[in-house]
Formats: sequence, C-alpha cells, structure tokens
Amino acid sequence: DAWREEEEEEEGGSDLVQGLEDSVSKLVIAVAVSMLVATVVAGSLLLPTWVTAEGARQDLRMLCNLKAMLGPHREQELAQLVLDFANGRAGHGTPLLFLSLDGDLLYGAPDATAHVRDFPREWAGFSFADAAAGQEGEMVVDTRRGSEQQLVYGLAMLGCVLSVVCAASLLFMAHLRERLALPLLSLSALLQAFTTDPLAPLRLREQPAEAAEIRHLRASLVKLATLLQVALGEAGSKIISNGLRGSWRAGADSGKICHAFFGFCDIRAFTTLTEVLQSDVVRVVNVVAKHVHEAVCEGFGAPNKNMGDAFLLVWKPTQVELGASEVADSALRAYIRIIIELARSRELNRLLLRADLQERLPGFRMQLGFGLHYGWAVEAAIGSAYKLDASYLSPHVNLAARLESASKIYNTAILISGDTYRLLSAGVQALCRLMDRVTVKGSMQPMELYTYDVPDVVSRGGAIPDDIDWSLLGHAQYGRNGDACTGFRVAGELQGHEPHSNLRADASTGSHAASSSAGAYRASLDAFFRAVPPTTSPQFRAKFVAAV
Repeated sequence: DAWREEEEEEEGGSDLVQGLEDSVSKLVIAVAVSMLVATVVAGSLLLPTWVTAEGARQDLRMLCNLKAMLGPHREQELAQLVLDFANGRAGHGTPLLFLSLDGDLLYGAPDATAHVRDFPREWAGFSFADAAAGQEGEMVVDTRRGSEQQLVYGLAMLGCVLSVVCAASLLFMAHLRERLALPLLSLSALLQAFTTDPLAPLRLREQPAEAAEIRHLRASLVKLATLLQVALGEAGSKIISNGLRGSWRAGADSGKICHAFFGFCDIRAFTTLTEVLQSDVVRVVNVVAKHVHEAVCEGFGAPNKNMGDAFLLVWKPTQVELGASEVADSALRAYIRIIIELARSRELNRLLLRADLQERLPGFRMQLGFGLHYGWAVEAAIGSAYKLDASYLSPHVNLAARLESASKIYNTAILISGDTYRLLSAGVQALCRLMDRVTVKGSMQPMELYTYDVPDVVSRGGAIPDDIDWSLLGHAQYGRNGDACTGFRVAGELQGHEPHSNLRADASTGSHAASSSAGAYRASLDAFFRAVPPTTSPQFRAKFVAAV
C-alpha cells in the first residue's frame, strides 16, 4: 500500500517540483504587484507634470483672453495673474523662463535661455497665434528640474526593484532552506551517524514541511541501511563503516581477533522436512529463525549466519557492560527460551501437523540441537567484490558446530563445552549436568561436556505454563530491546513501518545495562532459571558426575 501510494503521487507530479513552482509563481506575482504599486506611487510623487505643445497653446490662449478682459488699465492684476501662472509652472517642475503676450514682455527676458544648455537641451519653447482674434503668445520653460525629478524617479524605481528582488530572493531562499536544504542536511546527518555507528538504530523523523520526494529518499536510505545491518550483522559493522567512508576494498582487511561465546543451532530432520514440505519449508525455517534471533538478541548476542537449517550465533562479553558469567548465562538462557518458544508456537505446530509430514514422521515435533563454546576467533570480511560475508574463522567456531552435531549422539538438545561451563555463574553451573569427558580430534587436552535438561510445556506433559510471560522474568526488560533487534521484522518494515536496527537497541531504552543496573540484570537471570529449572534432580546430576 505504501509503495502504491508513492506511485500514485509520482503519477500526479513531483511534490518537490510542484512546491518550488508554486513558490516561484507566488514570488513572481508578488514582484509584479509590488512593481506596479511602486510605479504608481513613485510616479505620482516624483514625476514632473510635463508641458505638451497643445497644453502650452491652451495656456497661452487663456492668458491672452484674460489680458484682453483686464484691458490696459489693470496692469497690476495682470502681473499678479502672470506671477501665479509662473508659480504654478514652478510647482509642476517646469519653471517659467519667458512669457510674451501680444508682443508685450510679461515675464523674464528675451535672452532667458542664454544661461541654459542647448545640448542636451534643458529648455522648451512654445508659441500661439490666432490671426482672427489678433492674439499671439510665446513662452519658454526650464526643463532641468523635470530631468532631475525623472532621474530621482529612475533611482527610486531602481531601489524599489532591488528591494523587491532582494525580498523575493530571501523568501525564495527561506523556502528552499525549509523544503530542500534542511531535509538534505538531516539526510546527511543520518548517513554520517550510520557511518560512525553502523549498528545504531535508525529512526524516521520527518519534517513537517518535507516534500514527498525527501520522505521517500529518507525512507529508502533507512531501509537500505537496515538491510545492510541485517545482512552483514554485527561482524560486518566495520565493512559498512569503511565502505561508506570509501576506505574499504574487498580482501584488503586482515580481520581482528575477538573472544566470544560461539553457538551453533541446527534443525533436526531437516532433509525429511524439505522433502515433504517442499516450498513450505521456508515458512518453517523463518518461524524458527524468528524465535532464535529474538531470544539471542535479547540476551546480548547477535545472529551471524543463517545457513538454511543451521544458525551461527555470537555473544561478545566485551560488547556489553556485564561480566562474562552474565553473558554466558544469557547465552544458555537464550537456548532454553528458544526450545520452549518453539514448543508452544501455534504457527509452527500448525505447519508441522500436516498429514503428509505426520505420515512420514509419526508424532514429529520441532527439535533443535545446540552447541555452545567459548574461545577466540578472527572476525573478518570473507569473500570478494562479487560476494561478501562477515563471519568468524577459528577452530573454536568449528568446535561449537561439532558440539551441536554431538548432541545427537548424546540425545540431548544442548551441549556445552567445559570452557563455557566454567564461565557460567555458580548457580547455573549447579543446574547443568555433566555428560562426558572427551578428547576431540586435533586436541590433546580432554574436555568436559555439559547439558541442561530443558523442561517441556504443560501441553506436552511438562511443567512450564504454555502462556509463560518472559517479561515478568526480566528477560525483555534488561536484555536488548526486542523491537530493536529482531531482524525478522524487516520484511514488515519495508512495507512502510518505522524500521529498527536488528543489532543494537537505542541507548534510551537501556539496551546496554549500565553498572547500576547490572545487579537487576543478574536478578532477572536468576529469576529465569528459578522459573525454568532442569527436569533432572541434583542427586541425579551428581550421579553423572561420579560416573564420568
């Protein structure tokens, strides 16, 4: 639905382009209106009232008629009339230099233009003659003030244009900053943060005025980053970081040594499952992967490889502010929780109750084998520019796989090496059962093998309630936040939901237990093992110790 909405928006036009076009159109209209208003206002205040030839003739005719009406004995009134006319011309920006009516000089002197430039011309002369009425007139006006006023008008208009253009530019830049620059800066900050810490959770924080294209770009970047986190995992964080910085080349890195708990998990009878279920086996594997990944991540671990019927899991004590015993207990707790979760999973049971599968394997129920070992490994990018995997190389990783395979021989779900057992807390050690003491191929030192007899749920004859709530035991409260570390959620997140990192919870959720909460986490582990005790008694386990 989300992608369909995006396609419909694209068909309807670009939101970003449309917004910019609307902004430009509004600014153009505002500039045009402002210029029109400025022209009218400035013209009315600054432009001179120019004298036209027809207007001058009308003025001269009027003055001749008034002179004739006043007669020769009212010279004083005529002089006042001429002075008023001259003042009127001066007020309009064209002062009167010379005026002659019917041959009588009434204002100025005949050489009034002598002190005014002829080029460029700074005066204008007008004449009037009416032979029938015996009237004639002549006047000269000074146009310098009009030219000056016109220059001031031009400068004023230039100032108005510059002011309007500057204001429009500022508004347009503010619009670009809000709609384009700030969202791009936030995208750059998102990429920078992802480069600095590739395992950090990524959140979609949209701006209120953000264009649809920016939202789509942000969502796509977050989805791609989330897919990188899920695909390469915690071991691939360096690959992601160096790749984004441009300093990574396939095969150039030598890897680094790390110490961790390595777990191997395998689905039993997988070949038969595949033969019977065919394509539906993928649904079974994904249900199993969901519970495996969720339990491991909430126990401060990280899924590393999905190999169809098997999973490689890693717990690094140095990655969390907990002791090695808490991390070891968390790894064992994750195994126990996976077994119980799969036993009570309705979705998985529905898939496994198919008639053809039950006919092939009567009474079949999902069973997994687990191996857990502590040791060193080389964490590295393995492959080439064509295909790359971030994983671990070490005989200790191989030993975890051999422990899982040996669990079939000992007919137990979990097999723990002696190195891992010695790192468990004393209380959890007492719950484990010694299985054997062996010397593995390639080693001269004997190694103890331990197991944990996981109880079953009530619906299968066990003592664990089918509706057990892990949060009441502190599992989800002090481990990694479930939403922040479950890679199986990515498929749903790509539909448009807010994506999360599958590896590391946000610091605000308390993903890495601080020293102040380490005691609370220890208490949550103890509560879990009290709620899910092994099915064997201490006396029975003691007999095994003596026998071995």
